[in-house]
Amino acid sequence: MPQFLEKILSKWGYSRKGLLQSHASGGSDPFVIWRASKKVSVDRAFEVYAGWVYACIRAIAEEIAAMELRLFKVGSDGDEEVFEHEALDLLDAVNPYQTGLELKYSIAAHLETVGNAYIYLEGVKSEKDKPTALYVLSPAKIKVVVNRNVFPTAVEKFQYRTETKVYEFKPYEVLHIKYPDPSDPFEGIGTVQTIAQWIDADNYAMEFNRRFFLNGARRGGFLESENAHTPEQLDY
Repeated sequence: MPQFLEKILSKWGYSRKGLLQSHASGGSDPFVIWRASKKVSVDRAFEVYAGWVYACIRAIAEEIAAMELRLFKVGSDGDEEVFEHEALDLLDAVNPYQTGLELKYSIAAHLETVGNAYIYLEGVKSEKDKPTALYVLSPAKIKVVVNRNVFPTAVEKFQYRTETKVYEFKPYEVLHIKYPDPSDPFEGIGTVQTIAQWIDADNYAMEFNRRFFLNGARRGGFLESENAHTPEQLDY
């Protein structure tokens, strides 16, 4: 039976051993993101932002982006809506390159993918400063530095790495929004990071179908035997 399986798999360019190894460790297989761990890396999660993963995240992000933000002043006689305020202006035009709609979309997309959204608050130099602009930071380039020598443990700073430089920000300079990870109080966990095996299965199924149709919708290959068989056995 093992030889039979290997011969069948070889018709599609696979080997039984290779498939088992690929599933267990990922290797260099472009379709695999699962690495036998609870949470795949941020870089790998962003690499599969395509297909149905993209469609699902886009549907969620567009709903979040379409939400209208409203501001209310809380008073003893009830809540009064505020229609003009600097906070509303900032959330509507967050920086020279992005709108408030893009900000909300990016936050939702980052949360669904990797469970973390980081917003740099420009102009904030202390806990009481007001931001003059908001910039979405890539979760793939940021590192949360935690001081574990104190109790309770606290975030010491954020490091943001670009192609040429590493920037360091105080905790009050970055707004960190996350989907809580029960095993890590300082970094979140995204939906894509936790359904890696589902994505793997779908990637393999899509590639199988693609090759099937490239082959003229015919499954190539043949069955052969090293032993003689009777006509009855061949019919079976």
